[in-house]
Amino acid sequence: WQTGEADEDSGMTFVLQLFHGKDQPALRSHLLDLLAAIPAEEQLLSTSRHDLSDKLQHSAACRALRTPPMPFGPAPTRWVVLENIETLKDAAAVNQLDEALAAGELWAKGKGQHLQVVTAAGDEVGAAPSIKPFMARAKKRDIHEFIKLPPWQFGKQLEAAKALAGELGIELKPALLNELTRLTGGDQARIRRELTKLGPLLASGVKVTVPQMRELAGQAVVTTRDLTDSIKEARPGRLLEQAQQMLAAGEKPWDLAGWLVGALHPLLLLTALADQDDNDIAKLLDWKKGRVWAQRKELGGLEGANLLSLCTALVQFRYGITKGRFPGQQEQADGLLLALAEGAAGRSLS
Repeated sequence: WQTGEADEDSGMTFVLQLFHGKDQPALRSHLLDLLAAIPAEEQLLSTSRHDLSDKLQHSAACRALRTPPMPFGPAPTRWVVLENIETLKDAAAVNQLDEALAAGELWAKGKGQHLQVVTAAGDEVGAAPSIKPFMARAKKRDIHEFIKLPPWQFGKQLEAAKALAGELGIELKPALLNELTRLTGGDQARIRRELTKLGPLLASGVKVTVPQMRELAGQAVVTTRDLTDSIKEARPGRLLEQAQQMLAAGEKPWDLAGWLVGALHPLLLLTALADQDDNDIAKLLDWKKGRVWAQRKELGGLEGANLLSLCTALVQFRYGITKGRFPGQQEQADGLLLALAEGAAGRSLS
């Protein structure tokens, strides 16, 4: 994928890419493909992913833009992924992001370090007036690459799903095939998994209805916010069940572990600073006092030792992937679930 042109004087690269469009399946697919292309060592320690629809992640995103990459290889690169950028409505938040971009440009200049900013918007560019100043800056610096994703073609995806069912020797009524294609976003890997579930039922003579298939396919969408809520509420059983649902829906174990580490990091900081006054913590972390209070309230009954062991287990899991410990997607999925189970129980990975 394009990295833009380096500054002739400094050798730096500073590129902002924006993927946009109303088609969520296509948007998610493109974003995951880009993340998969990042070198493993940079994915581990120099990549961060933030959902800007969650206001608590704004500051973390800005800190990532201000943080130089770890010095791997001749051209160390910091990757910052900002999702749902069109949800930024507060002018102050947009300005903060703009200042963080300027800071990132400053640390990269003259040092051969690189900053790659990938943004994703679930809307057309220009439909969200609040981010126009942010986009104007990118255009002015000629660092932008705005990519409008093509619309998802349901008809083509439906034909592909029908062909896959035929390949597996499974006959589905049109209503079931239509709903399965819609629920999976046309993801062929997930359709294959769901057909593998349906096949034995249909072969045994069970009449599967659309509502039954929705339940079987896990229609309810689980998000990383749901996972962090389960952690804060000290509900490890629910945490594992939700993680399994996300993995079955096609979420990559690497990305899921990274999301959780990013979400748990501020909670871990607060746990370490439990004896400090809110005002002192706010100054130390450059947070608003209200955020300190809100984050402390969200900790709930979670024990600090569990939180630390969970973060440690997730980081060890991601490190294990870079060392080839989990060679395949299924091994990675199993490894992530083991990390969550042992980390939530307060034990480190062996």
